[in-house]
Amino acid sequence: MDQYLGQDTYNWLVDYLYKPLGLSPSAYTTVRTFDTASQAMTGFGLTYHIDDLVKLGELLNNDNGQINGIQKLKTSMVDEVLQKTSYHGLNAGSSVDSYDNGFWIWKADSALGCTSDLYIPYMSGFGGIGVVLLPNNMLYYFVSDNSEQGFVNTVIELDKLADFCN
Repeated sequence: MDQYLGQDTYNWLVDYLYKPLGLSPSAYTTVRTFDTASQAMTGFGLTYHIDDLVKLGELLNNDNGQINGIQKLKTSMVDEVLQKTSYHGLNAGSSVDSYDNGFWIWKADSALGCTSDLYIPYMSGFGGIGVVLLPNNMLYYFVSDNSEQGFVNTVIELDKLADFCN
C-alpha cells in the first residue's frame, strides 16, 4: 500500500479519514515494528477513545462512508460491510458467524425471530471491545477488559425498541 499511495499508509489513513472525521489525536499514531520498514501494527497498536468508536461506526452505519457530504469510502464496499449484498463472508466457526474484510457478521434472524435472513456486521477488538452496526441506524458499542464479547442479549432487547427484522 505504501508504494501504491506513495506514502506511509497509516499516515495517509490519518490525514484522509481520521482527521476529517474528527477522531481524537490518540488515533493519529500507532505502535510500529522495529525493522527498517517501520510498519504500523494496526491490530494491537491502536488506541481509540469511545467517541472515536462511535464516529467510525456512524461513518459506516449512518453516513454511508461520507464525511461532511464528501464520499470518503467506496459506496459498494460500504454496502458489503453493511450486508446489503448477497455475499456474507466466510464461515467463522459456527452457523451464525462469518468474517469478511475485517468485519465479523452475525446471522441474527433466528435469535430475533425474523422471517427472512438478517446479517448484522460488527467490529471486534482484543479483550472485549465491540462496535455493532445495527439496522435502523442504531449503533451498539461495548468496551470491557474481561475478554467478554457477547452482545446478543443486548441486541435482542434493542430489537424491542426498533424492529430489526423489517
